[in-house]
Parts: sequence; C-alpha cells; structure tokens
Amino acid sequence: MTSDIRYALRMIARNRLFAAVIVCVLGIGIGANTAIFSVVDALLLRPLPFPGANRLAFVWETSPRSTTRIGPSGPNYLDYKEQSGSFESMAALELGSGTVTGFGEPQQVPALRVTTNYLRVLGINPALGRDFNESEAWRDRVVIISYGFWERNLGRAADAIGRRLMIDDLQYTVIGVTPRTFWSPLPSELLVPWGDGDLRARSRTGHDFGVIGRLTPDATPDQAAVELTGIERRIATIAPQMRDWAVTVVPLRRLVAENLGASAMVLLGAVGVVLVVACANIASLLLARATSCERDIAVRRALGANRRHLAQQFLAESLALSLLGGIAGLLLAMWGTDILDNVLPQTLPVTDGGVIVRPPILLDGIVASFTACVSIATGLAFGLTPALASGRTDLTASLKESRSTHGQTRWRSLLIVTEISLALVLVICAVLTVESFWRLAHVDPGFAPDRLLALEMELPTDARYTDAVQQRTFFSRVLERAGSLPGVQRAALATILPLDPTLAHGQTFDIPNAPALSPGEPPRSAARRSVTPDYFQTMGIPLRSGRTFTDADREGRPYVTIIDDTFVRSYFERANPVGQRLRIGRTDLEIIGTVGAVKQNALDRAPLPTMYLSMRQVPEPLMSLVVRTAADPVAMIPTVKRAVYAIDPDQPVYRIRTMEQALHDITSPQRVTLILLTLFAATALLLASIGIYGLIAFVVARRTREIGIRIALGAARQQVLRLVIGEALGVTLAGLVAGVALAMIASRILASILYGVDVREPIVFLGTAAGIAMVAALASYLPARRATAINPLVALRTE
Repeated sequence: MTSDIRYALRMIARNRLFAAVIVCVLGIGIGANTAIFSVVDALLLRPLPFPGANRLAFVWETSPRSTTRIGPSGPNYLDYKEQSGSFESMAALELGSGTVTGFGEPQQVPALRVTTNYLRVLGINPALGRDFNESEAWRDRVVIISYGFWERNLGRAADAIGRRLMIDDLQYTVIGVTPRTFWSPLPSELLVPWGDGDLRARSRTGHDFGVIGRLTPDATPDQAAVELTGIERRIATIAPQMRDWAVTVVPLRRLVAENLGASAMVLLGAVGVVLVVACANIASLLLARATSCERDIAVRRALGANRRHLAQQFLAESLALSLLGGIAGLLLAMWGTDILDNVLPQTLPVTDGGVIVRPPILLDGIVASFTACVSIATGLAFGLTPALASGRTDLTASLKESRSTHGQTRWRSLLIVTEISLALVLVICAVLTVESFWRLAHVDPGFAPDRLLALEMELPTDARYTDAVQQRTFFSRVLERAGSLPGVQRAALATILPLDPTLAHGQTFDIPNAPALSPGEPPRSAARRSVTPDYFQTMGIPLRSGRTFTDADREGRPYVTIIDDTFVRSYFERANPVGQRLRIGRTDLEIIGTVGAVKQNALDRAPLPTMYLSMRQVPEPLMSLVVRTAADPVAMIPTVKRAVYAIDPDQPVYRIRTMEQALHDITSPQRVTLILLTLFAATALLLASIGIYGLIAFVVARRTREIGIRIALGAARQQVLRLVIGEALGVTLAGLVAGVALAMIASRILASILYGVDVREPIVFLGTAAGIAMVAALASYLPARRATAINPLVALRTE
C-alpha cells in the first residue's frame, strides 16, 4: 500500500491539470455537503450546550377543544413543580423586554423574568458573579446580564458586578454575567427573578408563562405528560375552567428543529445527490484515462500483477485525490457556514406562536468527522469503477493493435445514466420549489406593504406609565407628532402588526343569543389587536362594511369592535354581523364594521379570525407605530425616531423595519431553500452535460476507424450525425426513465415544505425531461459534428 500511495502521488504530480480539475470538483461537492450538514448538525444532531440536554423539555397546556399549545399559569406551574415526580427540577419564565438607559441612545433589550432556579435547571453557572438566591424576587431589583450585553455596554469591565443599571426607570444591581458560550433558548440579554409568592398571586387561568423542566433519568416526555395531565385533573377540582385540559411535554431538541428541520434534511439530500453526480463524473474521467492506459495495464498483468494489485493502485490514487478534495471542501465550508449562519434567521418560529433562538452553525468536531468520512467514501465511490473495469481487461485484445471498447463504453454509459437520472430529480425538485415560492410571493398579505415604515415601542410600566391614562396619553402624542411630519402621509398605532410570529394575543369571547356550544366544541376565540382610527387606511386594509374607528370611540364610551372576513366566516356564516354584539367576560362590544383578512403569522397559513379594538378604549404598553411615507421609508427613520424622542428621550424605538422587509424576512427560509436547491440542480445538470459530452467525445475518439470506414463506404454526414447523437439520446432516455421514477418519490418527500403545488403535476415532469433531453442533444452535438468531419484516409491510417 505504501508503494501504491507513492505511485499515486507521482501520478497526481505528473498530471497536475487533471488532478486539479478533480480536486476542484470534489472540493465544491464536499464543501457544499459539509456546509449543509453543519445546519443539520446544529438543528438535529449536535447536543445542545447544557449538561444532560436530552432531558430538558418545555411544558404546555392544551384545551380539550383545541390542539393549540399555550403556556401554564403561575399557580399551575407551582403545582407541577411541587407534585411532579417525572421532573427533577422545573423553572418558569416570562418573555418580555426591558428599557435600558444610560448607554447613549435608549435600548429595548430582550429580557426574561425567570424563577430563581432557571440557570440551575439548565445546568449553567454564571461566568462572573453569582446566580439568584432562592429568596430573591422582582422587588429586590437584581439582574443577571448576558456576556454580549456585558461586552457591548460595559466593555467587559471586571468591576461590572455590583454596577447599577437603569431598566424601566428603576435601578437594578448586576449580580452575574452568563458565560460567553451560553445559548439562551429564548431571546434574552437580561434575567430578573420571579419569587414563588409573585407567581402564586397570578390568575389560575392566565396561561402567560413558559415552563422548562429537567426530566429524571428514567422518565420520558410521554410519561411526564401523563403525570402532569393527572395533576391538571386535580387542578380542575378547584378551577372548573380547567376541566379536561391536558399537558404536552416537548423535548427542547425537538422544538429547535420543529419548523426548519425538514428543509435542512431536503437540502442535505439534494447536496448529497450533487456529490454522487460529481463522483460519477470523476469516475468517468478516471475510466477514460484507464482506457487510454489499458495496454500499460495489460503489460503489468502479463508481468504478474493480479487484479487486487491493480484495483489497489487505482483506489490509492482516488483516495489521495478525494482527501485533497476534502481539504479543499473543508476550507470552502468554513466560508459557507459563515454565510449560512448570517443568512438563516436568528430565531425560528414555534408552532402555535412564539420563537426559539436558533443554535449557532459551527464547524465542530462532528462536522469535521463528517467531512473526513465523506471524503473517504467519495474516493472509494469514484475509484471503484475504473478499478473494477481494469480487472476485466482482455490481455490478448489489449496487446493487439485493434481492440474492442465495448466494455469501457458500457461502464461509462452506466455512469452517465446515473448522472442524468439524479440531475433530473434535482431539477424537478428545483422547478417545484420555484413554483412554490412564486405562489408564496404572490399571496395577498391583506395589506399594501409599499412605503410602510414600522417602529416598535414598549413602555416601562414598573415605574412610569403605570396606568392606562398615561399609556394612552404618550401614544396619542407620538401619533400626533408622527402624523404631522413632512413626508408622512398617514400614521397609526397597533399592538401587533401583520406577519409577526413573535407575538400572539388571543381572546376568547361569547356571542349573545347565539346557539350554545356543543360538548367538545372549542370555545370561540380570535386574535386581538388594539389600533388607532387611521390604522386600516394607513395599512391599506379594505373596509368591507360598516365603519372604522373614530376619535369618538374613546374611554367612557360604549365598547366597539371591528372584525375581519375570517371572523365573519367562522362565526356568523351568512348573517350580517354589523350591529351585533360580542361579550368578553362581562363586557359587551358592538360590532361596527368588517375589514379584509390579513396574514398574521405567515404567508402560507390561513388568516386567523381577528377582532380589532380601539386603542383609545383598550390601550396597551406595547405598540407599533406604522407610517406611510410619500417617498423612501428608510430615509424617514431618523426623523420618526426624533419625533418619539421629543415626547420621551428615554423611550427606545426598536425593531425598525419596512413592511416590505417584513415580507422578505417572513419568506427567508423558503428563499434560502429555493436558492440552494436551484444552485444544486444547476450544478448537477452542468456535470451531467459535461459527462454526456465526455462520453460522446470518448466514443467518437475510440470509433474513429469505424466512422472513417462508414464514410468511405458512402455514409452521409447527416447519417453519421444521427448515429452519434442517437447513441447519446439513448443513454439520456435511459437516465430520464430512471430519473422520473426517482423524482416521483423525491417530490413526495419535498411536498412537506412546498406551498400550493401539486407534486404530481405531469407538465413539470414532462417539461423538465424534455429540457434535459435538449441539453443532452446540445452536449453531444459538438463531438458528433467533429465525427462528421473525419477524413476516411486519415482514419484508416490511425489507431
């Protein structure tokens, strides 16, 4: 083997251009595989950065009348914690943000209010300072900050512990800094403590907390869910509203991959196919070179070399080439993973609302091991074909002046059939993905996104803006000032804007005089938004019937609401809802109008039934300001921010974006999948075309004497052209038949990530196959044309 490796390295050095082509092709194939595998590794394989991470799980409640997962209340969490034997520890958390001042422009920083054992449940110790004490609560005004916050705002000062921060206009003392490598499952840079007494005082039916727990070593999520559901049954005896509710336990690892794992696996399969096509192409090249050297191989066999020695020599060379390609691929993947880490969204949507932070995409030991395994497997894959073919060389025929090339042609044809079939699979998948994205891009979001600028604000309600009057006054002043700015055509406020999966405000209600709900029927519910009178005109949401809000719909006046088309279809069927009433708790609201439905969470999901309330009647501390500008909305950002700071210089403005950017962001996972899948398909098709060209050029070169004889005997140029192209199309047809069968299987797998596309659409399969046949004909035309130019006299003198 040592001798074979030295011989392989000499052959690579002697044929540097040939080797460079193979290493480049392999580097691209292996690098792309490594980069995509790093995404799969981050989402599906790599252990999360917590001790015993496989035992961490989130806990949700589910209504007997709905499959939607919602968070438990504070009292319910405490009951779970005290009575459960399946969890060795459990923590509650509440997602929010904090207004931080004192570091230049005010900041709105993502934050979590957590029970004091939160970091201990995760198995994390602060890098600096200490963790919360069990007796600490929100009133103690202590905070643990993230490493990024410490680095960005405090310059990694060693004396940061004990420093005071102004958060929501209250002084908090920094007691700890999380480690640099700490991955928070939920967006947060600040942690403040909840005490058990604070949680016990919350409403039993609030459903406003997230719960994460660490299972005991012998407990499974399903067993824990059954146990907690039993606790829920006991809770129902003191809270009848919770009757027949259940509990769902979802492992943290599964939650990470819930909405992006399928796309990552599809891409990994696609890029694997590209690598197989590349291997087939390289095997074809090596087979051609082996054919040109078959007399040399025959001499070696005649001198005593057996088939094992020859095969070992070919495999040594192919493994050396593949390892060089693996090194090139690893270098390429280092660049590719950085691009993917920046392109893919930093947070992933969670089913039923909310987000989870995406783990970082890294080139770690697992990914490097994958690259090494792929390199070795690739070397074996493309080295076996010439190795096997060389072992079947006919010594007598090879040592003669004339010899048959039927065996070598058959091997190369089989490789090209493989390339074409796999290229067809990828191209069909790419075409289906393009159609899906085109349909998604043309979905009507329900509003006009052009020239719309959105800015989010959350008022600090701990020390200031503590009541509805103060909140209403602040937002009214902001709206008045923003609406009067030059270049602003309209301005409005809303609690949640369209296409925002991070927030979900739901509202249950009754319809007086409507038939009672049947047993097992889910309660009537809808998404709830508080908006100002000009919201619908500013957003471009059409009014269907009735009227919109006016300044008269304010505090002290009868409550009114506007509902959307989905709400009407869900709860009023054909009846006219305007003038009818809804009841929330003990409060009646009159329906004064209906408007068009708006996509709330994603373009590929049906609009939720939505009710709109007047912000002047139901103010909230978190509102988004949206302005429609006369020109480029991005140019208006500094002006609008100054308008807010003029009302309160300590009020941060964050999540600044245009609604066109929001549309772009909501489709970014599909866009990344489309771009990569199309790139892989184009690469596979190019490699297959090169393979067809190489095969026909090989056939023409090996059959020069035969073609010369045909021409000498009177064959017309067109007959020779048809003969050569026909051979190429025969191979292509075999590949297309196999490819269509494989594509039918692959398209069904792809269907899970497509929108509005029939994966069995015949025109896609037939059109793609016809297109590849045309590409194959073009790839074979040049060597076929060269065959027609063969001079019979020269051909008959040439071996």
